[in-house]
Amino acid sequence: MDGGAGRKNAPAAKTDEQRRQIRDNAAQAHRCKGYFFGDYYPLTNRPKDREGWMAYHLYPPRENEGMLPAPRREKSPVRAMTFDLAAIDPGADRIFTDDDSVENWTVSGKSLRTDRFRVEIPNPRGSRPLFYKQAE
Repeated sequence: MDGGAGRKNAPAAKTDEQRRQIRDNAAQAHRCKGYFFGDYYPLTNRPKDREGWMAYHLYPPRENEGMLPAPRREKSPVRAMTFDLAAIDPGADRIFTDDDSVENWTVSGKSLRTDRFRVEIPNPRGSRPLFYKQAE
């Protein structure tokens, strides 16, 4: 007997690695939730296409920061895409963070508007949780 509906999948029943992943996912979800109360900019135009990506830009303007959810779908042969982040002020630099690798890098606002922003996801059904804030 598993102790009740869903109990066999409770975090206590997981390995240490699985418990760490659950904690990391919960922390990431908590970080993401505030961005859904800002502006929403779709970056792809075929949301039901199983061979495409489904990318969008979440931007609460008062915060001068944002999030770029850009999952690569399971049947997508496209390894990288370039997006126009039209809401970004070209006069200010942005510090980007990949939440999985904890890698940080700075991109000029001008470059984001003229060269656009490239996202690479090597594997189908993959994603990169990308966040940015305005550099000081």
